[in-house]
Amino acid sequence: MIPVDVPVHVAVHVPVHGHPRATWQAGVVHEQNEPAPRSGEDAAKSGPSPTLIALIVIGIVAVIFILQNGERSRTDFLMFDFSAPLWITILLAIAAGVLLDRLFTVWWRRRHRANDRD
Repeated sequence: MIPVDVPVHVAVHVPVHGHPRATWQAGVVHEQNEPAPRSGEDAAKSGPSPTLIALIVIGIVAVIFILQNGERSRTDFLMFDFSAPLWITILLAIAAGVLLDRLFTVWWRRRHRANDRD
């Protein structure tokens, strides 16, 4: 298929600043049958995202951590006494910290909202 550059007339209604009902019209858009080639920054963004790379690295580090900390440890906390692999004990401690952080954040925001209303 041969790409064809076809002009398409488009009416664009844009509100004029300060006059909510006044608008202006303009525009001729060129529509092509094939996408335009990527250039500069768009071409550089075609690889894996930094977030995906970070998740893969964190996953690999987590697997190494679990494999290196498989021995059992005894934990005593208040009335709880249990024995579990060290990585599970550390994971539970991290989860408790995250939960406390979330609870504190909710409390802090509600407190400031109540103070803002007064």
